[in-house]
Amino acid sequence: MPHASIIPIINAAALSIASVGVYDGPKSIRRALERSGPAGLKHGELNELVQLDTAVTIEPGGTEARARGIEFGQLGDANKGTAFYTLAVFENRYVKQSGVWRIREMRMFPLMKTEYAQGWAKSQVVDPPPAKEHAPDRPVLKSDVMTPGAIPVFFQPNPATGKPVTLPPGATTVGHERLLPPPAASKATAPAGNLEARLKEAERRLAVSKAWDGAENMNSAYGDYLDDLDFGPLGKLFAKNGHKEVPFRGIYVGRERIIARDATSPPPGLKPRTSIPIHWRTQPVILVAEDGRSASIRSRLLQAGSSRTRGSGLNGGMYNDQVVLEDGVWRLWSVNIDEFFYQSVSYEGGWSAAKDPAPASQAPPRPAAQNAPADPYPPDIPLTRLGDRERGFRGGPGDTIAWPRILPMWFHYKNPVSGRLPQYYWPDCESCTAHPETSMKNHGYLLPPS
Repeated sequence: MPHASIIPIINAAALSIASVGVYDGPKSIRRALERSGPAGLKHGELNELVQLDTAVTIEPGGTEARARGIEFGQLGDANKGTAFYTLAVFENRYVKQSGVWRIREMRMFPLMKTEYAQGWAKSQVVDPPPAKEHAPDRPVLKSDVMTPGAIPVFFQPNPATGKPVTLPPGATTVGHERLLPPPAASKATAPAGNLEARLKEAERRLAVSKAWDGAENMNSAYGDYLDDLDFGPLGKLFAKNGHKEVPFRGIYVGRERIIARDATSPPPGLKPRTSIPIHWRTQPVILVAEDGRSASIRSRLLQAGSSRTRGSGLNGGMYNDQVVLEDGVWRLWSVNIDEFFYQSVSYEGGWSAAKDPAPASQAPPRPAAQNAPADPYPPDIPLTRLGDRERGFRGGPGDTIAWPRILPMWFHYKNPVSGRLPQYYWPDCESCTAHPETSMKNHGYLLPPS
């Protein structure tokens, strides 16, 4: 989804796309985003735009912020057999209004678009100018025109030296000037309440900030241990009563059950190691409970499969997790994975080579059930017992919806711009409705906002 889907855009806002132009205000920005097509993916469509390496700086005064990052795109249509890679740098400005951070300026500096099958060494795709109904309101600033080799400005100092980033002699930078005048300075207001109440509120807000960092650390730690198949430390990341979904199998409840189940998997360090499953848990959306003792995390899975004998290509999914502060340590309460929203047939064919499976009536017969080995460590909660929340996903009830068909995408929070409920809304963990004992609210924790 585009950047603007996460943080509300204010009326005095602008979107600049270096190769296209500037769009002023929410209605025009919506027109710019609709260049990708109408809302909602159709069969075989992929519009995966992942934000990576985001660096954020709060400006003096605390009411403005800037962010710089990389957008890695995977686009295409399996119905047409088309696939593209894109790469861009985004430079955003934010403003804090009534305690809420909102997007004020967004700059996109496209660096590359290439056909997947040929790669960036051979293919350079140049999009045509936008149609009249998607035309920009004005041209980009002269200081934002991308010339060959131009570098979007690094507004932060080098984190190691504290000095401005050094570029090669003669390098051209873009993105210096503002798109809009600086926002009006907010009027300082006297803190409400007596000193004791103000201190208590300051402590609560500090706890919320620390919780955000704790949640982000747990998000990264889980992916790192999973990549290394290091299941012992992975299990210890969980709370005593936490639970984890094993893909396509079910949910294991309790730290000891998670560790024991993972012990049935191959240990790390096998030699020779024949495959490495890469789990990039990117772009986390973290919501913290009011008391700062729990949080929810929604992160994107970008998975690169690798093997000495077979490469499965790039795949994508979505994690919907929860963390809690247990005995002064941040722990995972629930880890649930929805996958795969798209899958590559192979690195050669990529995601655009996928075809719908044959109807059940034409599929070859499955091996006899009596020949299948018994599950040596069955889950506490099979996915088939989770009802509609797992419908369509492999291992869940009903028929599996496999790419290039479009799986339902679940959200545990409302639209942050409009407050509208998403089509697929599930505010707690996947198993919490059918199995209330797995909900952290029944173990003394507040649910994060939804």
